[in-house]
Amino acid sequence: MILLIETSTTFCSVALSSQEKILYYREAEKENAHAEVAAVYVQEMLTALGEEERPDAVAVSCGPGSYTGLRIGVSLAKGICFGYGIPLIGIPLIGIPTLDILVSAAKKECSCGDCRYIAVLDTRGKEVYYGVYNQDLRVLRQTKAGLITEETFIDCMQSPEVFFVGSGAYKCRELYNRPNVRFLEDIHPKASDMAIPAERAFLNSEFVDVAYFEPLYFRDFQPTLPKKKIF
Repeated sequence: MILLIETSTTFCSVALSSQEKILYYREAEKENAHAEVAAVYVQEMLTALGEEERPDAVAVSCGPGSYTGLRIGVSLAKGICFGYGIPLIGIPLIGIPTLDILVSAAKKECSCGDCRYIAVLDTRGKEVYYGVYNQDLRVLRQTKAGLITEETFIDCMQSPEVFFVGSGAYKCRELYNRPNVRFLEDIHPKASDMAIPAERAFLNSEFVDVAYFEPLYFRDFQPTLPKKKIF
């Protein structure tokens, strides 16, 4: 069993999977409630497992995404891994890129024998985070940050079907409005969509160092001043 934690964007969710099947799933009903509900959901699932069982691994979304959300998720995942190390041997940690989760969700909704998934995450600026995947969810272009132009994905347009997925997909509409292209803008990362990439990573022993692992921030954290004066 793998405990799945997703906190990279607006909505927080937690799941428990076994052989790619979801056993338990909880998602926050309101936005940006990561600090409020993530640990509670995890506790509920671990309690349901009972004292005699424990997850074989913990998988957490590792970015890019919200700085605060990623910190909460990764810190929680590390705490669980370390916690099970007393007095037992700690359980392994898996980092799943946010865009991997997006395309895993997209494949459930739209798939074909030969297609390209282009995951695009909005940064609320001119740039986006993007990556390219094939129909088997294999990475063709690693996650990077940048501006989208008419040339960015021109090599993907030869595929019979192309799916732009994620919160930044709308930024590609005018540039890639073609008959073989679809835009899946309403899909957001969920813990329930982490089961397949997490299972693949687990079987290949693709674990990260619990002590030194850090999320993929891409940008330095920029604190903002509160809008309301406290004093």
